[in-house]
Amino acid sequence: MAIQINNINVIDDSRNLNVGIATISNVRATNINATGVTTSSGGFVGALTGNATGLSGNPSITVTNATVNGTLSVGGTSVILNAATLQINDRDITLGVTTNALGNNVANDITANHGGISVASTVGTPIITIPIDGVNSDLPTAKQIMWVKQNHYSGLGSDAWIFNYGVSIGNTSTVKNGSRLTVGTGFTVYDTLVDTQNVRASGINVSGIGTIIDTRIQSVGEKTTRVNGNTVNLVYNTGGGNVAICTNPTGNITLNVTRIPLTSDFDNTSITFAVISNASAGVAYSCLTVTLNGLTPTIRWAGGSSQAATSGVTTSAGYTFYSFSGINTVGSASTTANYTVLGTVSGGYF
Repeated sequence: MAIQINNINVIDDSRNLNVGIATISNVRATNINATGVTTSSGGFVGALTGNATGLSGNPSITVTNATVNGTLSVGGTSVILNAATLQINDRDITLGVTTNALGNNVANDITANHGGISVASTVGTPIITIPIDGVNSDLPTAKQIMWVKQNHYSGLGSDAWIFNYGVSIGNTSTVKNGSRLTVGTGFTVYDTLVDTQNVRASGINVSGIGTIIDTRIQSVGEKTTRVNGNTVNLVYNTGGGNVAICTNPTGNITLNVTRIPLTSDFDNTSITFAVISNASAGVAYSCLTVTLNGLTPTIRWAGGSSQAATSGVTTSAGYTFYSFSGINTVGSASTTANYTVLGTVSGGYF
């Protein structure tokens, strides 16, 4: 049975109004308690308060505008926001929050691994492809800033933030193709070089070969090695210096130079060494023997012989300076036999 009622006013719900099926054009009531299913084709006018219960299954809810004054908690595996503008008042956004059954924060480097920001893109040429290994699920062309823990990838010796595209700080007009980091307009880092006009450093340690096009050195301090005896051992590529001072020799001095590079990047390179002899015992002793990586070349002395080079310049009561230059007359650095050693002597320094 269907009943059509144009208007119904209910002032007190202490009495029951039971209708099988009713089509009502207007209902005005102080309180409505619906225990079943309430359907409104035109919508509800006024404020609805209380707790909404009974939503189960997969209901589809569409709200044009909604304001949640309390705490909004959303469960499930995915939250999709199709919003043109996303505004967040919180200035500190924390990703990767991981809790246990008691709600305690148990986040660590494993749960934080590969946390970061990814901007979706299906095109582009990234500097590196961050491997898709079960942790990274983004397309290689996505623009990523990701934190990755030490040793997660082969060769990753430290925890690191990984960018798969170049970074520019304070510059939009002179970012060079192939650059990895650009700071301002005067500093660019590439894979194998740094391009900048000025470098200021308190100490520079170059273990390999440095090529300087325009050298303008304001001051230089040469590292020296003090030797108490007749044998001088200089190690070429350890920063110990190429000058030795023999403070109290008791015989002629031998200079042994080791660890001279034998690689092709040392081809066509000359080397220089010096020995300063302090004759404090009243006898003049000379440095007449040089070895290069264990090989003993013939020294070509200024004047044609060691006697001619030392005549009139050695002293028994002061300092004598022995200077040696090894010139690679072959070009290849594969063996120190390719060096010709030239020797000069100056003395009489009291």
